[in-house]
Amino acid sequence: MTRWLLLVWILLFSHVPQLLAFDSITVSGGRGNASATSARLALVQDLDPLGFNQFFSNLGLQLEYSASRLRSLGEHHDAFGILPVVRWSWHPQRSWHWFVDFGIGASYHEKTQVADHQLGSHLLFEDRVGLGVRHERWILALRGYHYSNGGLQTPNDGLNLLTLELNWELP
Repeated sequence: MTRWLLLVWILLFSHVPQLLAFDSITVSGGRGNASATSARLALVQDLDPLGFNQFFSNLGLQLEYSASRLRSLGEHHDAFGILPVVRWSWHPQRSWHWFVDFGIGASYHEKTQVADHQLGSHLLFEDRVGLGVRHERWILALRGYHYSNGGLQTPNDGLNLLTLELNWELP
């Protein structure tokens, strides 16, 4: 099932490069509850609807397309997500600057259980909050993720992860 989802993901996004002009790549690793560890790869698209950034230079909008592998107690499962992100930067014109970001999106998880945590559904909300520093084309960030079905189904134990992420802006 995971291989088919990955194939569909690649085919879907490889044929529309003009719509999905990716601006950066993020790799991350982290730990969470249910003895979970994660590895995540995301393609990031900067958004500027209607010239938004010229009026709000400290505020940025992005869309992330991600693939993750979660491991817990010797088992693993894959997840795929799409996450709109809002970022607030302090002094974005400087070569070094701090930022906070948050996002609420959706993800598909191959399994509905991670160790003893019942997620209740394959389709989950993906919530994120982070703090990071940017230097020229590089970003280092500490981010927290929460995955749950939002109480739409039971059980809904949810999954929390704390990750360290490195982002590289493409030339």
